Amino acid sequence: MPPAGSATRERSFDPNLGTISTLPAHSELRDDVLDHPPPALRRATVSATPNVYTAPDGSRVRVTVSDLYAPDPAADQELVNFLASLVHGAELNKLSVFVATPGEIPELCGGIAAACYTPNRNLAVIVGQSSFGGLPTSYVLAHEYGHHIQNHRRNAPFGGGSLRWGTKRWMTVERICPGVLSGRFSLGFAGNDYFRNPREAHAEAYAWLRFPRLIPWEWSASLRPNQRSYNAISADVRRPWRHNVSVVRRGAVSRGGDRRDVVRFATPLDGGLSIFLRGPGGANLDLALLKRSGKRLRASTRSGSREHIGYTVCGVRKFKARVEARRGGGRYRLIVKRP
Repeated sequence: MPPAGSATRERSFDPNLGTISTLPAHSELRDDVLDHPPPALRRATVSATPNVYTAPDGSRVRVTVSDLYAPDPAADQELVNFLASLVHGAELNKLSVFVATPGEIPELCGGIAAACYTPNRNLAVIVGQSSFGGLPTSYVLAHEYGHHIQNHRRNAPFGGGSLRWGTKRWMTVERICPGVLSGRFSLGFAGNDYFRNPREAHAEAYAWLRFPRLIPWEWSASLRPNQRSYNAISADVRRPWRHNVSVVRRGAVSRGGDRRDVVRFATPLDGGLSIFLRGPGGANLDLALLKRSGKRLRASTRSGSREHIGYTVCGVRKFKARVEARRGGGRYRLIVKRP
């Protein structure tokens, strides 16, 4: 039984956003991704029994509500229906939502969080009010769902994947990798790094996809969403990147004829690039990876005609592969595995 008087507390979910009366200082009120949830959150979710609700599209979401609220299945269903209205894939079926009171949020998510997400539990924690600290709960939940999408999208070979860098196509369009290398963006969260962090910028851009310009953009100005980034986010949700694509090129080189051959290819996405050279037995062929300008980036010069080059694509869209005959020659096959 909920405590006496709990039914008088607000327990509604209103996805029709009106005027935001008071915007919080973002330096004080944020969200958090909890790799190691605090004990209070573990206790709250372990002791409670979730209810499963089916969205209009057939997706099923688990919802657990704080004991401090009176039961309200209609509000739970409304919440799940809203989630299904977001751009989503099959990952929605893995989501759990814990609905907490505003007073519980600091203990469950951390003192400066308006909501939080726990990747290893596929769990989003939000308040059971229509807004919190001036932020509409619908908007905050959309942001947390952006983290849930990151949790279920691959982004090899970048350490931490989409949960650290954002999803593959969005990351490429926004030039996150070159930005991190140059120091324009940060993978940290301390101080102002939160607003230069690609993971958080991606989740916020996902929320803007549903509610454009509702909340002032606080992240790096260059990451402010536009149609190109919206298209990338939608593609990452609907057509998740899963693995590299193989492109095969063939040619011939010979010490007695055309000693070198250059193969041009594009890399539409940032990620891991692998190039394999397979030539005739008895020949000695070398392989080099070049930028479009001709600058050499990598080379493989082992004896024989089987070579391999690995490289991380970071902001460069066009490359050249150069095959060179050192001894003998003949026809070769070049296999380019690109993101």
